[in-house]
Amino acid sequence: MATAGIRFRQGRYDQCWQTAEPVAADPTNAVAARFRAHYICQLVGTLQGRDETPIHSARALELAEDFDNPVMVANLYNNLGIAAYYAGRWEESVELYQRGYELREASGDITGSVMSLNNIGEVRSDQQRFDEAQELFATAIRRSEAAGYEMIIHAARSNLGRLFGRMGNYERARELLQQELAAFRDMDSQVFAAEAELRLLEIEEPGPETVEKARRLLADVERVGAGATVEIPARRLLAVGLHAAGDDVAAAEIDRAISMARSEQLNFELALGLAAAAVIASAEGRQHDADAARAEADDLARMLGIEGDINQSVG
Repeated sequence: MATAGIRFRQGRYDQCWQTAEPVAADPTNAVAARFRAHYICQLVGTLQGRDETPIHSARALELAEDFDNPVMVANLYNNLGIAAYYAGRWEESVELYQRGYELREASGDITGSVMSLNNIGEVRSDQQRFDEAQELFATAIRRSEAAGYEMIIHAARSNLGRLFGRMGNYERARELLQQELAAFRDMDSQVFAAEAELRLLEIEEPGPETVEKARRLLADVERVGAGATVEIPARRLLAVGLHAAGDDVAAAEIDRAISMARSEQLNFELALGLAAAAVIASAEGRQHDADAARAEADDLARMLGIEGDINQSVG
């Protein structure tokens, strides 16, 4: 399972799955090995939108009852929190992250503790509870730097960069995200690098240049297997860039992003896609379509607990 962990940290999710899934499926393996394999598959499955994910979630929870390792059980809560986050159940996600955080703190697992703080910060950032998010990211960075946990430092700094973009501090956002993009590339963490590129794209003025960048990013997403959580927003930003450039295919591209978000049940991305679709439809004189898309986007934003304009969640 050590190899699976390395592949995950490198962002090589397909290889991680291929390593862990046979271990999870073999009932002759020890409980500890199967538990680790199921929770890794649950996490990778969530990030990639795999149909088998709920099976791995259920089996990991069953095995947790016989597995006396609070740190690993806390890791499972973290994974389930990630699944709840992508499904749009954000307060449930925070509760799961918090349960994992408490177990990790009690066990002296500083690495896991700061991961939990970083994850809770992501939810609060998406909800535009910016002061809370900034404090959580700052704490995660400070504790990670003290302990020398490089990967978490860079993940939290990337999240902080995105937060600054949402707050309108584009210069600071760009500085942080460019630093973290370089760091992820140096670490050969290809998925995290693609995510940093996406966040830089979010704060650029849309137009022909962002269209080309979005297309290059989509090619990278396919190459490294980054999954729907990066592909869908990249397609949304492609559509926004096409619209700004006056290209008529923008509406078809945003419809594709919305369809993918519905299929993957990624409600946050669905809300962002609908908000973008409303702008495009209104500019094209399709006001009825624009009003319907905006109304659905606003309903989703309220469900997610977003406190401001949904468009501010982009940057």
